[in-house]
Amino acid sequence: MDELYELRNVLFIDVGFSIPYLLMQKRFANRNDIFSILIDKEQNCKIFYDFINQTVHQNRSELDSVIIADIEYEEDQKSIISFAKNIVQRESVNVLFICGSELVEHLNDKENFWTFCKGIEEIGVNTLCYVTLPIGKKIPSHNFHFIDEDCAYLELEKHMILSKIEVLRPSADAVSPYLTSCFCAFGSIRHLPEEGNSR
Repeated sequence: MDELYELRNVLFIDVGFSIPYLLMQKRFANRNDIFSILIDKEQNCKIFYDFINQTVHQNRSELDSVIIADIEYEEDQKSIISFAKNIVQRESVNVLFICGSELVEHLNDKENFWTFCKGIEEIGVNTLCYVTLPIGKKIPSHNFHFIDEDCAYLELEKHMILSKIEVLRPSADAVSPYLTSCFCAFGSIRHLPEEGNSR
């Protein structure tokens, strides 16, 4: 998340959040120029957020918004985008930062995430995106998997203009029977098919 730290006046949009990054790291928690929308379809995510907020003693409740919604539904997408637009206008946000960490593989249709990203970008503010994809065998709870790094790269390159990629591999004591690595990518949203991006 170093890319996020370098930005100013940011709206951080975390889709399917698992760990509230801004609460867990002091370098983010103390920043009053980073606003966030934490999105999850599970009702208990608000309880989880409140627990973390109280546990780490970093009160970001005025800067963070937890939204119970499913980006695979068009109406939920529209509602989130409208909410984000209001924050951008009210707080004079300069950058939108979309986080899709450990998300895409859980969707019924991964194209719904990219449709959502393009809708967010249409707000009209500089939009950046961070996405991770699992590499290896399909985990039973996942709907998608990527056999190798090339497959992950091609998937992301279709939708993003990639400015940074990194492959994370598990340590020797954390070997998975399914996953061999995690493909991480940072960049902006791609629109024109003819735009190239060499590896």
